[in-house]
Amino acid sequence: MENLQRLRRIRRVFFLLLALCLMLLLWMYFLGQEAFRREEQVAAHSRARADSLARADSLARADSLARADSLARADSLARADSLARADSLARADSLARADSLARADSLARADSLARADSLARADSLARADSLARADSLARADSLARADSLARADSLARADSLARADSLQALQERCKKDTLPPWTYLQPAPGRYDESLSVTLQSVTEDARIEWRFSTDDTFRLYEGESIAIADSVTIVYRAEDPCGNVFSPREGTYEIIPRENPCPEGMVYITHGGDPFCIDKYEWPNRAGELPVSNVSLGQARDSCFSRGKRLPTAEEWQRACEGPYEWQYPYGDTYEVFPCNIRSERPRPAGYFLGCRTWDGVYDMVGNLAEWTNTPSDVSPGFFVVRGGFWESGRRADCRVSRHSYYPQNPHNPVGFRCVTTPEDRN
Repeated sequence: MENLQRLRRIRRVFFLLLALCLMLLLWMYFLGQEAFRREEQVAAHSRARADSLARADSLARADSLARADSLARADSLARADSLARADSLARADSLARADSLARADSLARADSLARADSLARADSLARADSLARADSLARADSLARADSLARADSLARADSLARADSLQALQERCKKDTLPPWTYLQPAPGRYDESLSVTLQSVTEDARIEWRFSTDDTFRLYEGESIAIADSVTIVYRAEDPCGNVFSPREGTYEIIPRENPCPEGMVYITHGGDPFCIDKYEWPNRAGELPVSNVSLGQARDSCFSRGKRLPTAEEWQRACEGPYEWQYPYGDTYEVFPCNIRSERPRPAGYFLGCRTWDGVYDMVGNLAEWTNTPSDVSPGFFVVRGGFWESGRRADCRVSRHSYYPQNPHNPVGFRCVTTPEDRN
């Protein structure tokens, strides 16, 4: 029974498919008939258009020939009329020209007579005006000479008085001013990564400055120009003010030594005297132009450095950075100077304000401005930690070498700040 049912189902499917095929064939037949009818309609329409175009072309040709004949006749008539008008105009123009020439000749004669009369009058007036001007110029010249002589006499007197006054003022000034006109190079001497231009500055505006390279024999007058430094070189300079105060010859050495800086931004790489390390260019917060932070305890200084992945320097690291490779007593050299660093004032200054207070490597304000915490305990006072560099009123006592002060670490102190260091080992 099951087989019989399967056969019946197969037969039904077969007949259904057969019916579908027949319907598809009928549908395709009707589509073909419809396409044939449409082609017949298109062909008939195309024939009708072609016949219409042929008729239109025939009519257009006939119309074109008629128009051409009409235009030819109109053109012939227009030419004849134009010639007649041209002849008439030529005669009228000839008469008008003759009349115009006659009038022009009459006007020209009248104008010639008027011009001759006008020129005669103008010449007469010009002569009279010339005589008047000559007389006026003579008078003006006479007055100008008198005025010039009066002014010259007045200026001579004023100059004489000014010189006397200036001389007296200079004498008064020189009685009080006995200091040499301190003069300095800017930017300060030291090591630089690339070429630069330097100038000479003096605290006395009217000082006469002379300079030369160490390889030259004679000094030259400095007139405000920039001095190009492209290679390592030493500049010798001196100055004298109008009072005769002499600033003795000094030397400033620039070393152009390009090298890679592995330090974070704002830090200077110190390689001489021991293991290399990086130190902040300015006192905390290490930003040029900002007042450094003061009145901090040792713990606060340590925490601030730690917050940036750094630490406080040891006293030995601090001294190496300050002295440079030549172990100078001061950041700028071995000779004490009053003006380069902030050591004789009443308050701290913004970081980098004293451009001359620069170490050989390019670290600023290590002497003066603020004394700085180190991470080294004092050998003299147990429980205290070394503070280095002096502050804004330390004077000659502020230098790179001597540790004159130590403070109790828990107490903040008004003139004390700090700067941070780091090494590749610290950063790792």
